[in-house]
Amino acid sequence: MSKPFASAANNSQNSNGKEVGFGSKAWGGTLLICLAGFAWYHLDRYLTKNGEVKHPITEIIESLMIPDSEWKRINLRNTETAHILANDRCFERTSPFLIEPGTDVDLSDLVVKNNYD
Repeated sequence: MSKPFASAANNSQNSNGKEVGFGSKAWGGTLLICLAGFAWYHLDRYLTKNGEVKHPITEIIESLMIPDSEWKRINLRNTETAHILANDRCFERTSPFLIEPGTDVDLSDLVVKNNYD
């Protein structure tokens, strides 16, 4: 058995009958996607009257969202707590063992030196 050459392998006897051209499924899918994009673009312009009206999808999302007035009420309710927690002294007073900083240090033998010592 001899090894076939590339030129001999590309003849009508070795082809499986599938032709590659613009009639293939890939080109049909590409054309379908392009037509869908074109249709969506014009439908979007029609629904929003060239941008003068909110898009229906935007209106649906806004109707499902929590209103701004509710968020403002929640923020006002939590503002005082946030200010209390932002105070430095609150963080200094907290410890995992409920001990204030510096209270567990023995300062009985502490000698304060000055510039003359």
